[in-house]
This record gives sequence, C-alpha cells and structure tokens, in this order.
Amino acid sequence: MQRKTNRAIWLLAAILAAALVAGAGPLAIYLRPYWIAKYRGERASLPGAALPDAPLQGANLFGAYLREANLSAADLRGARLADTCLARARMTGATIETADLHGADLQAADLTGASGGSAMLWGARMRGAILRRADLRGADLRFAILLRADLRGAKLAQAKLGGTKLRAADLRNADLRGARFSGWNMQGGTVSTGDLQGADLRNADLRGAELQGADLRGAAMRGAQLAGARYDSHTRWPAGFDPRRHGARRVE
Repeated sequence: MQRKTNRAIWLLAAILAAALVAGAGPLAIYLRPYWIAKYRGERASLPGAALPDAPLQGANLFGAYLREANLSAADLRGARLADTCLARARMTGATIETADLHGADLQAADLTGASGGSAMLWGARMRGAILRRADLRGADLRFAILLRADLRGAKLAQAKLGGTKLRAADLRNADLRGARFSGWNMQGGTVSTGDLQGADLRNADLRGAELQGADLRGAAMRGAQLAGARYDSHTRWPAGFDPRRHGARRVE
C-alpha cells in the first residue's frame, strides 16, 4: 500500500514538474529531477538527485550522470541505463529487472536487496559495490568488474559470469547454482558457504579463494586454477575431484 501511495505521489509530481520545469521556486528543486529523469533522461546531469520510489520503468537514461543519486526502491524495470554514471548511488531495494546497464558505472553503489533478474550488466564497473541479498538470477554480468564487491547472500543462480572480475569479492552465502563462470577471475575472493552446485567454473581463476563450506557438487571445473585456495571438511566437491591435485589446501 505504501509503495502504491508513493507511485501516485510521483505521478502527481510529474504533472506539477512539467509546469515548473523552467521555473525556479523551491518546489521545482524537488520535482524537476524526476520530470527530467522520466522524460528527458538521455545524457541528463542529475548528480545527487532525490528519486526514492520513483516510477522510472522504461525510462531512457542512457549516458546520464546520476552520481550519488538516491534511487532507493525506485522502479527501473526495462530502463535504459547503458553507460550511465551511478557511482555511489543509493539503490537499496530498487527494481532493475530487464534493465540495460551494460557499461554503467556502479562503483561503490549500494544495491542491497535490489531485484535485478535478467538485468543486462555486461561490462558494468562495480568495484566496491554493495549487492548484499540482491536478486540477480539470470543476470548478464559477463566482463563486469566486481573487485572487492560485497555479494553476501546474493542470488546469482543461472547468472552469466564469464570473464567477470571478482578478485577479493565477498560471496559468502551466495546462491550460485547453475551460474556460468567460464574465464571467471576471483583470485583471493571469498565463497565460503556459497552454493555453486552445477556452476560452470571452467578456466575460472580461484587462486587464493576462500572455499570453506562451499558446495561445488556437479560444478564443471576443467581448467580451473585453485593454487592457494582454502577449503575445509565442509566443502563439497564434484564427484572424483581432488582439490589437492589442483593446488588447493585444506584448513580447519
């Protein structure tokens, strides 16, 4: 009910903003950013814009500058956000399902609890991004840069992660079932207690990774690099796979 009320407020804001878009008064300061984002978003400059709960589904924000914007709980389904700057943006609980974010700058952005099933994040720059409990099932994250990203508890089942850079990323308790990691670089990352059943880890770089308690049953691991990776008695490996022969070491 609260979200529906917020959506109605934003729709009313759009009507008022249309009349105020060229004006100066205090009301325009708050309404103008939404009107621009919704109807004139391509390459728009909206740093720090306050757009919580904003209904921006399908909006064209290609190449826009939204650094440090507040988009918490915003509806960005199907929005065009390719090459958009969202560095340090607050996007907690935002909906980015089917949105096009390829090449977007999401460095240090907070997407805690965001819903991004089937989102296009190919080549997105997400160094230090917070994606705790984010739902990215089926998302395309190929060649994305997620160095030191916080993905604890994230849902990444069936996600495409080929060529993704996840060095020093934290994937504890993440659901990675059926994810495709061919060519994945996660050197020094943490996957402790992560669920990687059936994941495609061929040629993945897992050197120095923390794999304690990770479930890798059924994963494809041909060519995976495991030198210095750490595992324990709770780690589950594919049938017949000997981690020690691949350079991993057991810790307790």
